[in-house]
Amino acid sequence: MLQSEQEIIRLCRKNDTKAQAALFGKYSGAMMGICLRYSKNKEDARDLLHEGFIKVFGSIARFKGESDIKTWMSAVFVNTAISYIRKHFGRTFYMGEDFPETRQQETEEEDELQHFLFNDLSQNDVLEMVQNLPEKYRVVVNLYCIDGFTHKEISAMLNISEGTSKAQLSRARKLLATMLIKKKVIYEKAS
Repeated sequence: MLQSEQEIIRLCRKNDTKAQAALFGKYSGAMMGICLRYSKNKEDARDLLHEGFIKVFGSIARFKGESDIKTWMSAVFVNTAISYIRKHFGRTFYMGEDFPETRQQETEEEDELQHFLFNDLSQNDVLEMVQNLPEKYRVVVNLYCIDGFTHKEISAMLNISEGTSKAQLSRARKLLATMLIKKKVIYEKAS
């Protein structure tokens, strides 16, 4: 039996299949969560999971131990998901007209939406709603709301402007609010 996570990592660097199986067993659930958030369905998520672990095992020698292994693996999986989306949906994300800067501060409605999404709904409900967003919105929602990247970081990752990232997030929030209204979780405000 493998002793510690450090030992598992050390053996994974030597391509030890038992150590790789142990790392997979310990983190496949968390990594599948990332894959599900970025993909449209479970089949694509399984493909991402497979591809992500291949990249983890192929690059584990570069893991320096400056963060914990789960954090490092999560970054590998997010990058794998973005590469996968680029490969299947085009080299750059959503080229075309640049969107104007959106307001910096969230409105009360957006705050209410965040509250319902992250406090009042089950993880499965949130996952289903996010998976039903158009690809360009789903990626920005994941990167900004869940993974904690800034619009500046997102713009660099996706080759879009910060304004486009903000606009896509704003549009995604509107679509999510519409979904919540349809589910009768929140009610449309009278004009």
